[in-house]
Amino acid sequence: MDGIRIDYTAARTRLWRAAGVSAALIALALVIVTVGMNNDAPPASATDPTPTKIANDGSLGGVSDILVGDIATGAGSFYCIAKTDHATSNNEVKTALQCNIDVANAGIAPTGDTPPTWEDTCETLAARDPAECVAGDLQDSSEPGTDELAGPPPPPPYTTQAPSKGYGFLYPASTSPGDVCGAVPCTIVTSCFEEVGSPDDTGPNVIWRVMILDPGTGTTVDVDPPEPGPEDVDRVSDGTVNIWYNQNNANCKAGTPKGDPTFEDLALQSVQAYDKGGSNQNPNPAPWRRTAVSTLDFDGDGCTDEDELSKTSAAKCGDDPQNPFDSFDPDTVDLSGIYYITTRLFRADCTDDQCTGDVPGVYIYCRADLQHDTSDNTLEMRPYCYADNTAVDINPEAYPGITGDGFPGGPPPGPEFPSSGSGNFIYGDVDEAHTLLTGTYTKTNPPTIHVFGCIPDPDDSTGTGDVWFDITLGAYQLPGTIGVYLFQNPDCADSPTGTPLVGTVGFAKQPNGKLRDDDNDGVPTAAEVRDDTACGRRDPYNKNDYYDVSIPRDGVIDLANDVLGVIVHFAPGGYLPGDENWDRPAAMIGRGLGSNWNRGSPDGVIDLANDILGVILQFNPGGCPPPS
Repeated sequence: MDGIRIDYTAARTRLWRAAGVSAALIALALVIVTVGMNNDAPPASATDPTPTKIANDGSLGGVSDILVGDIATGAGSFYCIAKTDHATSNNEVKTALQCNIDVANAGIAPTGDTPPTWEDTCETLAARDPAECVAGDLQDSSEPGTDELAGPPPPPPYTTQAPSKGYGFLYPASTSPGDVCGAVPCTIVTSCFEEVGSPDDTGPNVIWRVMILDPGTGTTVDVDPPEPGPEDVDRVSDGTVNIWYNQNNANCKAGTPKGDPTFEDLALQSVQAYDKGGSNQNPNPAPWRRTAVSTLDFDGDGCTDEDELSKTSAAKCGDDPQNPFDSFDPDTVDLSGIYYITTRLFRADCTDDQCTGDVPGVYIYCRADLQHDTSDNTLEMRPYCYADNTAVDINPEAYPGITGDGFPGGPPPGPEFPSSGSGNFIYGDVDEAHTLLTGTYTKTNPPTIHVFGCIPDPDDSTGTGDVWFDITLGAYQLPGTIGVYLFQNPDCADSPTGTPLVGTVGFAKQPNGKLRDDDNDGVPTAAEVRDDTACGRRDPYNKNDYYDVSIPRDGVIDLANDVLGVIVHFAPGGYLPGDENWDRPAAMIGRGLGSNWNRGSPDGVIDLANDILGVILQFNPGGCPPPS
């Protein structure tokens, strides 16, 4: 299938072997994690309604920064921003939060940029090396977004998921179940992290149980000596978290983990940022949270963290307190930019407890360039998508018989094929122009993005025929819906017809706009998905389809650095370790324009037919600037 091409890929989360807590949280935090409920509280999941909002009149109500790790030593694995509601009538606690990984491993963990609103905050990050933190200077998209220090950097990529709701209880001193908290009050909260990975590693779901001791109080310090008072409480509470991998959907829905914890008693700290409504800000917030007016608004997008994490978001507010792009004025916004889109058509499951058997689902992952004409609010979207489906080949022309695994994880395209480790990833075979979807932006409450269109399959290669997409999204990046109509009339005539597969879809705008280069190949994502003879008709997931091999990469393919660079590394019998940069395999099967750069991963040799001729055919000394 061509156009935006649904190139089916296994999105399996690989289990990277590492030591201790980092290994657990690398696997866990490849998706955004959330926190949940005590066994005695009402169940909740992404597919079930959230119970009625409780009266938030207790002392724990407010917003906190949560770190799995230790602030004092600077050792952090992942961190969260959490909103807590607390009812005094029965000490019920409900939470909503967004979390991100913070593990130093650039080859595994997500990479990205410091959010634009953090340009001037280097001096506040006491745990970091001042020499590496220049005020007003952003990281570029090739720099790692993780450092194993307590707290940020956060994404991008920003999450496509809504905040997760959690449920639990505050237990007064000596009343906790099994007296696990002893003579101090505590909260015990359990949650399910839905759709984390495959049964080979974390399973489709992960459950964790958090215990926070003496929540919302912390220790007294002399911030303003000699008079003690509420302002002198640092509001740092210690705790632990237990994590269970490989939990099926029934366990997830009930909030009842099965089996022994995969990881037990990991250290956790919670730092209250402010009370509900922002009435009482912490004078000693977490070291990565800015002070003064920005304390209430972590990402600086004009909406407080409390508003963004609320069940019903306030007007103009998104749902991620770490994403500066998801809150805006609906009357003046320009939605143009690069988006990540994740769709679930069928949720994966396990046949029994602990996932010894599996039931695949169907998922779709996209990069998309969205252009918004603010004069009439029309939209144009150019997406490129990979789907994870066990019934359809990823790339039937080049790799017949290789399908996805139907389990979440990511991102595509993967896995390595063949499994013996050739390093060859199953990228799509882009050989025609990407399909353009069109639509409208509606400013009514809530503001809505609606895009639709049909993707033809002229070579009938996918087994799904022509496919029609109808996508409706909340403009504040809340989850939306997607209808997928398979087996449409040839050339999409009279589409859509039949009954669609209906799923949930989330999307998140990413920073850097037209300059964003998601696969770091020298071509901006916005240019790769366009119909351009030198830079377009490419795969924004494939770092090998643009033959810019200069060191450092400069975005152009010229004679001195690239063509001659490949020639001097000529090694048809195999090259020494470290020369992979100069290597590209043969062009994948395809037709026309795309075949010159439709390539997989390095194949172990640098020869004349594929590599030297390949870089010459891509000669492009003018580079690939983003579309105007």
